[in-house]
Amino acid sequence: MKEVIEKNPLISTLKEFYKLFKKTLVGLDKNKMIDIIGTNHESDVLQRFIVNLKTDYEAVINASTYKMNNGIVEGNVNKVKVIKRDMYGRAFIKLLKAKVIYQSHFL
Repeated sequence: MKEVIEKNPLISTLKEFYKLFKKTLVGLDKNKMIDIIGTNHESDVLQRFIVNLKTDYEAVINASTYKMNNGIVEGNVNKVKVIKRDMYGRAFIKLLKAKVIYQSHFL
């Protein structure tokens, strides 16, 4: 692994950035995240990543500030969408409701 990093310094840069980004996100350090987003990076790959973070700036800052997330809700929404897809064109809301309730007992 060291040989690969020595041959391609971009890998080393990306690895260091990954460590910093992860530490900042897990550590809920809002100020450090603002610094990361505001910094210009040498790598085009990192610059594109930062530009994408800036497009949803408020969500990124909130993710690095609060422990709460909507993962559980998104998972349930996804399950309901799968059930709806399976039932497409077959039934109305009453049967969909019954199937969602039935499926929730096996989760």
